[in-house]
Amino acid sequence: MDFQKKSTKKNENFFLKSTSEKNKVFEELKESYGSWKKEIQAMNKPFFAIHSDFKQLFLKDLSGGALKLYLYLGFHAKYYTGELWHTSEEISSFFGKDQRTIGIWFKELEDRGLIFREQKGFRMKANTFLKPYGFTFTEINPINSNHLASSIVQNIEASKKLGFNPQMVLILNHSLKEYTILVIYKNENNFICSYFLNFLESEIKILRYNLKNLSIKCDNLDIEHSLNSSKNKELSLYTLLQKYLDEE
Repeated sequence: MDFQKKSTKKNENFFLKSTSEKNKVFEELKESYGSWKKEIQAMNKPFFAIHSDFKQLFLKDLSGGALKLYLYLGFHAKYYTGELWHTSEEISSFFGKDQRTIGIWFKELEDRGLIFREQKGFRMKANTFLKPYGFTFTEINPINSNHLASSIVQNIEASKKLGFNPQMVLILNHSLKEYTILVIYKNENNFICSYFLNFLESEIKILRYNLKNLSIKCDNLDIEHSLNSSKNKELSLYTLLQKYLDEE
Protein backbone atom coordinates (compact mmCIF):
# COMPACT_ATOMS: atom_id res chain seq x y z
CA MET A 1 0.00 0.00 0.00
CA ASP A 2 1.36 3.41 -0.99
CA PHE A 3 0.83 5.62 2.06
CA GLN A 4 2.42 8.59 0.31
CA LYS A 5 0.11 8.53 -2.71
CA LYS A 6 -1.05 12.05 -3.49
CA SER A 7 -4.73 12.94 -3.42
CA THR A 8 -6.23 13.18 -6.89
CA LYS A 9 -9.33 15.05 -5.77
CA LYS A 10 -9.26 18.65 -6.94
CA ASN A 11 -11.26 21.66 -5.94
CA GLU A 12 -12.08 22.47 -9.54
CA ASN A 13 -14.09 25.62 -10.27
CA PHE A 14 -14.53 26.39 -6.57
CA PHE A 15 -14.52 30.10 -7.32
CA LEU A 16 -17.60 29.64 -9.51
CA LYS A 17 -19.67 28.13 -6.70
CA SER A 18 -22.34 30.19 -4.97
CA THR A 19 -21.63 31.76 -1.59
CA SER A 20 -23.86 29.22 0.17
CA GLU A 21 -22.03 26.34 -1.53
CA LYS A 22 -18.67 27.77 -0.52
CA ASN A 23 -19.83 28.23 3.07
CA LYS A 24 -21.04 24.62 3.12
CA VAL A 25 -17.62 23.39 1.96
CA PHE A 26 -15.87 25.49 4.62
CA GLU A 27 -18.17 24.20 7.38
CA GLU A 28 -17.63 20.59 6.26
CA LEU A 29 -13.87 21.10 6.36
CA LYS A 30 -14.02 22.59 9.87
CA GLU A 31 -16.25 19.77 11.11
CA SER A 32 -14.00 17.17 9.50
CA TYR A 33 -10.90 18.61 11.18
CA GLY A 34 -12.66 18.88 14.54
CA SER A 35 -13.80 15.25 14.35
CA TRP A 36 -10.29 14.15 13.41
CA LYS A 37 -8.79 16.00 16.41
CA LYS A 38 -11.28 14.39 18.78
CA GLU A 39 -10.58 10.93 17.36
CA ILE A 40 -6.81 11.14 17.75
CA GLN A 41 -7.20 12.58 21.26
CA ALA A 42 -9.55 9.76 22.21
CA MET A 43 -7.09 7.09 21.05
CA ASN A 44 -4.16 8.99 22.63
CA LYS A 45 -2.15 8.79 19.43
CA PRO A 46 1.57 9.64 19.88
CA PHE A 47 2.58 13.10 18.75
CA PHE A 48 5.50 15.51 18.67
CA ALA A 49 4.66 19.05 19.77
CA ILE A 50 6.30 22.06 18.16
CA HIS A 51 5.47 25.18 20.15
CA SER A 52 4.72 28.49 18.49
CA ASP A 53 8.07 29.84 19.75
CA PHE A 54 9.65 27.75 16.99
CA LYS A 55 8.17 30.06 14.36
CA GLN A 56 9.84 33.14 15.85
CA LEU A 57 13.19 31.52 16.57
CA PHE A 58 13.87 29.08 13.74
CA LEU A 59 11.28 28.67 11.01
CA LYS A 60 12.39 31.47 8.68
CA ASP A 61 16.07 30.49 8.63
CA LEU A 62 16.12 26.71 9.03
CA SER A 63 16.66 24.83 5.76
CA GLY A 64 14.02 22.40 4.52
CA GLY A 65 16.31 19.43 5.03
CA ALA A 66 17.19 20.35 8.61
CA LEU A 67 13.51 20.95 9.36
CA LYS A 68 12.59 17.50 8.03
CA LEU A 69 15.33 15.93 10.13
CA TYR A 70 14.15 17.79 13.23
CA LEU A 71 10.63 16.45 12.72
CA TYR A 72 12.01 12.93 12.25
CA LEU A 73 14.02 13.19 15.47
CA GLY A 74 11.02 14.56 17.32
CA PHE A 75 8.79 11.68 16.22
CA HIS A 76 11.32 9.16 17.59
CA ALA A 77 12.65 10.92 20.70
CA LYS A 78 11.56 9.86 24.19
CA TYR A 79 8.79 12.14 25.44
CA TYR A 80 10.33 13.19 28.77
CA THR A 81 14.05 13.09 27.92
CA GLY A 82 14.19 14.04 24.23
CA GLU A 83 16.70 11.23 23.63
CA LEU A 84 17.02 8.83 20.69
CA TRP A 85 19.67 6.56 19.15
CA HIS A 86 18.91 6.47 15.42
CA THR A 87 22.00 6.15 13.26
CA SER A 88 22.89 8.19 10.20
CA GLU A 89 22.48 5.02 8.16
CA GLU A 90 18.90 4.55 9.34
CA ILE A 91 18.02 8.19 8.72
CA SER A 92 19.76 8.19 5.34
CA SER A 93 17.75 5.14 4.30
CA PHE A 94 14.47 6.74 5.41
CA PHE A 95 15.00 9.96 3.45
CA GLY A 96 16.73 8.35 0.48
CA LYS A 97 19.68 10.70 0.92
CA ASP A 98 23.42 10.04 1.27
CA GLN A 99 24.96 10.20 4.73
CA ARG A 100 26.92 13.35 3.86
CA THR A 101 23.62 15.21 3.31
CA ILE A 102 22.23 13.88 6.59
CA GLY A 103 25.44 15.02 8.29
CA ILE A 104 24.93 18.55 6.92
CA TRP A 105 21.39 18.58 8.30
CA PHE A 106 22.62 17.37 11.68
CA LYS A 107 25.29 20.08 11.79
CA GLU A 108 22.73 22.78 11.05
CA LEU A 109 20.52 21.61 13.93
CA GLU A 110 23.53 21.47 16.25
CA ASP A 111 24.71 24.93 15.19
CA ARG A 112 21.25 26.33 15.91
CA GLY A 113 21.26 24.73 19.36
CA LEU A 114 18.26 22.51 18.68
CA ILE A 115 20.03 19.20 19.33
CA PHE A 116 23.07 17.67 21.03
CA ARG A 117 24.60 14.59 19.36
CA GLU A 118 27.66 12.67 20.60
CA GLN A 119 28.92 9.12 21.15
CA LYS A 120 29.67 7.74 24.61
CA GLY A 121 32.43 5.56 23.25
CA PHE A 122 34.13 4.03 20.21
CA ARG A 123 31.81 2.06 17.90
CA MET A 124 28.78 3.02 19.96
CA LYS A 125 25.62 4.59 18.56
CA ALA A 126 25.47 8.35 18.88
CA ASN A 127 23.07 9.72 21.48
CA THR A 128 20.91 12.51 20.09
CA PHE A 129 19.06 14.85 22.44
CA LEU A 130 16.48 17.46 21.56
CA LYS A 131 17.21 20.67 23.47
CA PRO A 132 14.62 22.99 25.05
CA TYR A 133 13.80 26.32 23.46
CA GLY A 134 11.38 29.22 23.76
CA PHE A 135 9.93 31.62 26.31
CA THR A 136 9.23 30.99 30.00
CA PHE A 137 7.84 33.49 32.51
CA THR A 138 8.48 34.19 36.18
CA GLU A 139 6.89 36.89 38.32
CA ILE A 140 9.32 38.88 40.45
CA ASN A 141 8.07 40.34 43.73
CA PRO A 142 10.71 42.81 44.98
CA ILE A 143 11.10 43.38 48.71
CA ASN A 144 10.99 47.14 48.22
CA SER A 145 8.03 47.81 45.92
CA ASN A 146 8.56 51.57 46.14
CA HIS A 147 11.75 51.42 44.09
CA LEU A 148 10.94 48.96 41.33
CA ALA A 149 13.25 50.64 38.81
CA SER A 150 16.25 49.92 41.06
CA SER A 151 14.99 46.37 41.71
CA ILE A 152 14.80 45.67 37.97
CA VAL A 153 18.37 46.89 37.43
CA GLN A 154 19.53 44.70 40.33
CA ASN A 155 17.67 41.74 38.82
CA ILE A 156 19.39 42.36 35.46
CA GLU A 157 22.86 42.60 37.01
CA ALA A 158 22.33 39.41 39.07
CA SER A 159 21.02 37.51 36.03
CA LYS A 160 24.01 38.54 33.89
CA LYS A 161 26.35 36.96 36.46
CA LEU A 162 24.43 33.69 36.04
CA GLY A 163 24.91 33.73 32.27
CA PHE A 164 21.52 35.14 31.29
CA ASN A 165 22.02 37.89 28.73
CA PRO A 166 19.37 40.67 28.80
CA GLN A 167 17.84 41.12 25.34
CA MET A 168 15.29 43.85 25.91
CA VAL A 169 12.70 45.31 28.27
CA LEU A 170 9.07 45.67 27.24
CA ILE A 171 6.76 48.10 29.05
CA LEU A 172 3.14 46.92 28.82
CA ASN A 173 0.73 49.78 29.30
CA HIS A 174 -2.98 49.28 30.04
CA SER A 175 -5.01 52.50 29.68
CA LEU A 176 -2.20 54.60 31.17
CA LYS A 177 -3.22 53.18 34.56
CA GLU A 178 -1.50 49.80 34.86
CA TYR A 179 2.08 49.12 33.88
CA THR A 180 3.84 45.76 33.69
CA ILE A 181 7.57 45.46 33.00
CA LEU A 182 8.80 42.43 31.07
CA VAL A 183 12.56 41.77 31.10
CA ILE A 184 13.68 39.21 28.50
CA TYR A 185 16.92 37.26 28.97
CA LYS A 186 18.57 34.74 26.66
CA ASN A 187 20.47 31.57 27.54
CA GLU A 188 21.19 29.47 24.44
CA ASN A 189 17.73 29.02 22.82
CA ASN A 190 15.85 29.69 26.03
CA PHE A 191 14.30 33.08 26.68
CA ILE A 192 13.65 33.62 30.37
CA CYS A 193 11.16 36.43 30.98
CA SER A 194 10.91 38.13 34.36
CA TYR A 195 7.87 40.31 34.87
CA PHE A 196 7.03 42.98 37.41
CA LEU A 197 3.36 43.88 37.95
CA ASN A 198 1.92 47.23 39.07
CA PHE A 199 4.90 49.32 38.08
CA LEU A 200 4.56 52.98 39.01
CA GLU A 201 4.27 55.47 36.16
CA SER A 202 6.53 57.85 38.08
CA GLU A 203 9.40 55.33 37.83
CA ILE A 204 9.23 54.69 34.10
CA LYS A 205 11.49 57.63 33.26
CA ILE A 206 14.04 56.39 35.82
CA LEU A 207 13.85 52.87 34.38
CA ARG A 208 14.36 54.08 30.81
CA TYR A 209 17.38 56.14 31.91
CA ASN A 210 18.95 53.17 33.72
CA LEU A 211 18.36 50.84 30.76
CA LYS A 212 19.91 53.34 28.36
CA ASN A 213 23.04 53.42 30.53
CA LEU A 214 23.13 49.61 30.39
CA SER A 215 22.65 49.67 26.56
CA ILE A 216 19.49 47.55 26.85
CA LYS A 217 16.67 48.09 24.36
CA CYS A 218 13.38 49.30 25.86
CA ASP A 219 10.06 49.47 24.04
CA ASN A 220 6.39 50.08 24.84
CA LEU A 221 3.32 47.95 24.07
CA ASP A 222 -0.24 49.15 24.64
CA ILE A 223 -2.54 46.37 25.82
CA GLU A 224 -6.34 46.21 25.92
CA HIS A 225 -6.90 44.17 29.08
CA SER A 226 -5.54 44.30 32.60
CA LEU A 227 -2.99 41.63 33.45
CA ASN A 228 -4.04 41.79 37.11
CA SER A 229 -7.44 40.37 36.15
CA SER A 230 -5.99 37.60 33.97
CA LYS A 231 -6.49 34.05 35.25
CA ASN A 232 -3.31 32.92 33.51
CA LYS A 233 -0.86 35.82 33.52
CA GLU A 234 1.99 33.84 31.94
CA LEU A 235 -0.14 32.77 28.98
CA SER A 236 -1.45 36.32 28.57
CA LEU A 237 2.10 37.67 28.58
CA TYR A 238 3.23 35.03 26.11
CA THR A 239 0.37 35.91 23.73
CA LEU A 240 1.16 39.62 23.98
CA LEU A 241 4.86 39.02 23.42
CA GLN A 242 4.17 36.91 20.31
CA LYS A 243 1.95 39.69 18.98
CA TYR A 244 4.70 42.24 19.60
CA LEU A 245 7.34 40.10 17.84
CA ASP A 246 5.04 39.45 14.89
CA GLU A 247 4.48 43.16 14.40
CA GLU A 248 8.06 44.25 15.03
